[in-house]
Amino acid sequence: MSVATIEAPVDEPLRELVDDWARAEAGRAEDLQRLLEPLEQAVGQLSEWADRIAAAEAAEAEARRDATAKEQAADARRRRLEHDLKLARDRVTELEQLLLDRTEELLRMQAANNRLAAELREIGDDEPLLAEPMAEECRTDAPAPDGPLSYDEALTNDDGDLMAGADGGEPLPDFAAVEHVAERFARLRHN
Repeated sequence: MSVATIEAPVDEPLRELVDDWARAEAGRAEDLQRLLEPLEQAVGQLSEWADRIAAAEAAEAEARRDATAKEQAADARRRRLEHDLKLARDRVTELEQLLLDRTEELLRMQAANNRLAAELREIGDDEPLLAEPMAEECRTDAPAPDGPLSYDEALTNDDGDLMAGADGGEPLPDFAAVEHVAERFARLRHN
C-alpha cells in the first residue's frame, strides 16, 4: 500500500473539517458583523446625542453667565443710580435750606431797609418841627450887643440861650438837636 493511498482517506476528512470550520467562522463573522452594525449605529447616535447635550449645556451655561453678568450689571447700575439719587436729594435739600436762609436774610434786610426808610422819613418830617424850637430858643429879648460875639461867648451867654450871630442876626443852630439827629442816623446805619 502506497503512502498516497494511505494519506488520501485521512486528508479528505480533515479538509472537510477545516472547510466546515472556515465556513462556520465566516458565518459567525457575518453574524457578528450584522450585530455590530446596529451597535455601531447606536454608539454613533449616542455620541451625537452626547455632543448635542454638551452643546446645549454649554449654551445654557453661557446663557446663565450672560444672565448673571447682566443681572450684576443691572444691580451695579441700580446702586449707582440710587447713590446718585441720594446725592441729588441731599443737594436739593442743601439748596432748599440755602434758599430758605437767603430768603430769611433778604427778608431781614428788607425789614431793616423798611425801618431805615421809615426812620429817614421820620427824620425828614421832624426837621421842620426842629427848626421852630431852634428859632424860638434863638430868640432873645436882650439888647443887641455893641460888637460881634465870639462863638464861645454865644455859647456861654448868662441866660443860657443861644445868641444871634455876629453877622446880621442869623440864629445859631441848636447843636444838641443836630447831634441827636446825627446819633440817630449813625445808629440806623449800623443796624
